Amino acid sequence: MNSYFRKHVLVVDDEKPIRMIVSKLCEKIGFGKVSVAANGLEALTVLRRTPVDLVICDIEMEPINGIQVLHEVRNTLEKPAANAPFIFLTSHAESDFVMTAKQLGADSYVIKPVDVVSLKGRVDQVLGGR
Repeated sequence: MNSYFRKHVLVVDDEKPIRMIVSKLCEKIGFGKVSVAANGLEALTVLRRTPVDLVICDIEMEPINGIQVLHEVRNTLEKPAANAPFIFLTSHAESDFVMTAKQLGADSYVIKPVDVVSLKGRVDQVLGGR
């Protein structure tokens, strides 16, 4: 389960318990480096200075939400950051947020509560062949 040991993932969620759980799941999946951000602004700061292989981001956050983070990443950051695969964390499988996220270039989403099987499946789907 360690095919991602050279990969760096950024976990973004405004709820510390969720951030901790998803970070631990990423470690369990085998990511070599896991960074965290408590909100969208922190995430953008990290992404501007540190290359990552994957972003796992909550949608509903303040002061900027995950949709805004994705928009900024795709439209204002330079490569490779602008092309980082994006998996959203959401409580709403069929919400307008998810549809908008897909249109903006999100690669996938995972429904909360997150478990290792569903997260690894999405990670494998998004990072397969990378």
